[in-house]
Amino acid sequence: MKKFIILMFFASLISITSAQPCLPDGIIFDRQTQIDSFQINYPICSEILGDVKIRGGNITNLNGLYVLTHISGSLTIVENGNLISLAGLDNLISVGGDLLIQVNIDLTSLTGLDNLTLIGGSLVFTSNSDLTDLNGLGNLTSIGGDLLIKDNLISLIGLDNLLTISGSLIIKFSESLINLTGLENVDSIGGNLVINYNHSLTSLAGLHAATQGNLQITENSLLCMCAVPGICDYLANPKGVIDIYNNAEGCNNPPEVADVCGISLECLPFGNYRFLNQVEIDSFPYNYANCNQLNGDTYISGNGISNLNGFNNLTFIEGKIEVRSTNITNLSGLDNIDSIKGDLFLSNNPLSSLINLEDLTFIGGELRIGNCDSLNNLIGLDNVTSVKSTFN
Repeated sequence: MKKFIILMFFASLISITSAQPCLPDGIIFDRQTQIDSFQINYPICSEILGDVKIRGGNITNLNGLYVLTHISGSLTIVENGNLISLAGLDNLISVGGDLLIQVNIDLTSLTGLDNLTLIGGSLVFTSNSDLTDLNGLGNLTSIGGDLLIKDNLISLIGLDNLLTISGSLIIKFSESLINLTGLENVDSIGGNLVINYNHSLTSLAGLHAATQGNLQITENSLLCMCAVPGICDYLANPKGVIDIYNNAEGCNNPPEVADVCGISLECLPFGNYRFLNQVEIDSFPYNYANCNQLNGDTYISGNGISNLNGFNNLTFIEGKIEVRSTNITNLSGLDNIDSIKGDLFLSNNPLSSLINLEDLTFIGGELRIGNCDSLNNLIGLDNVTSVKSTFN
């Protein structure tokens, strides 16, 4: 034992005085003994040039890796069933690639990442069932890729010094998360913002930065407060496709959120539009002032929908339009549409007539009519001169 301690002392001394890059092809740790002997096997290695993967059922600690300061590749910590913290990575300052922390069922703390300031790629947390917050990441300032959280986190506290997410922010299936507190200092999200299937989430409080990509906030059953600075700024100046639906009242569609933000919407420049009830259709001319064309895809679905009269001012649809599983018997409200650039899908509606499509001359995609048992003729499509794809 004394001999081992002496060897470890000299190995540490050499590492401190002669540290240099090593392992350009990376390394895989799948046993505790490999971690314990790392400083003996690689006595002057403080920066690993390749990827590092830590994966092993008998790995209980990372103490043997405390000499590491930089990993130029990616760091993957996955399926370590007996690892409870990341202590041992305390001197790690940067990861040049991705940092993936996945399926570590006993991991309760990120202690050990306290000095990490930079991740060049994505930061991913998935299926770490006992991890409840991100304390340990207090010095992280920049993520060069995506931030993906698909975990049982209670809060995002621990990201307080994070300034930049160059990629997308994706938060999904985080069943205990109630808000986004912890992201207040993020001033830039370069990719998409995706927040869905978080069934305890009630508010987006904490989100101040507007995304530069698409916006998707869907299927969060308790989410009623979306009018936070990052979302309001985005709705005032959209950069991509907006999908907001199937959340709680107050955050069920873009107009609801815009109203709380104090913003008047016109046509969304990139779509998409989803209409899931009659009220949303009836309110269309009021929610989207002076809008006579839909610039993205349009989805109309819901057995409470009985008419499309709210669309009387529409003349053009840039994407596709799907009308399915409604109770409409005719297409009154689409009378003035002359061109659909994408597909036209009509299915599972008690339609008896297409007469209201008489102004339609062009369909740029597929025309599909199915399961409309009351429809016995195609009168109304007489003026369609071009269907660019197929007709079913």
